[in-house]
Amino acid sequence: MSEKQKKPVMTQEENDRMMNRIMLAFVVTVCAVTVIMSIKNRFNTIGMYETAAPVMSAVCIVLFVLSAVFFALRTKKGEDDRLRVITRWNVLGCGITSLLCGIVYAINPSIASVYSVIIVIGVCVLYFIRYIYPLPFRALGAFCLCEGFLIHAGFGLSAVRAFSTVLGILFRCGAAALPAAFLVAVFLAAKKKSAFYDGMKPLWLYICGAAAFVGAVILLLGSFGIFYVSYIYVLYVLAALFLAAGVIQTVKSI
Repeated sequence: MSEKQKKPVMTQEENDRMMNRIMLAFVVTVCAVTVIMSIKNRFNTIGMYETAAPVMSAVCIVLFVLSAVFFALRTKKGEDDRLRVITRWNVLGCGITSLLCGIVYAINPSIASVYSVIIVIGVCVLYFIRYIYPLPFRALGAFCLCEGFLIHAGFGLSAVRAFSTVLGILFRCGAAALPAAFLVAVFLAAKKKSAFYDGMKPLWLYICGAAAFVGAVILLLGSFGIFYVSYIYVLYVLAALFLAAGVIQTVKSI
């Protein structure tokens, strides 16, 4: 490994701060999932549409606004968050995650609980990856999470009642467009020999991006009755490739 690729040695104080941030993220995730599932078990379908979903959407939007205000005030004061456990970026990230959950509750309350749990846990996993793996693997994790969401929303919810046809079409197009854009970005960064790839070769990014693109195209063809493959299999392949990349990256870092 070159000098450029070597990770700086963390002090005990920095290591403790990192662990505190990770534990706090874990606690927040557990609390959020508990609230979401408790509401799901408390209300039936009619109750979700009439009561729970509107309240959850409103609460999530308020949380996002509060996080944005907190971020703006901290930024305006010019405070250094590097030595804090709770940073303005972490708070803003929680707010954005809350906003995404609120949007899901507003779009379709019947599937909002499951999707909100996936979003919360997915963001938490990406946060853990941030402290453990190099930047390209974190980018790969974010890509796989977003692509999985687009595929499931575009091809898995098309038959769900009250799911907007326009949104379904947008999600399906996005499922094909995102991996194409990801592959182009990976190619351009590799061509410029960007420092983005320090600690990880672009091979797995190419493989996951190409697999997602091919899978999305096949699913699009299936929408027109040309060729049918269940979207679940595409998600399985994408998840398996990401896990394989994670295992290899973990072994290399030991």
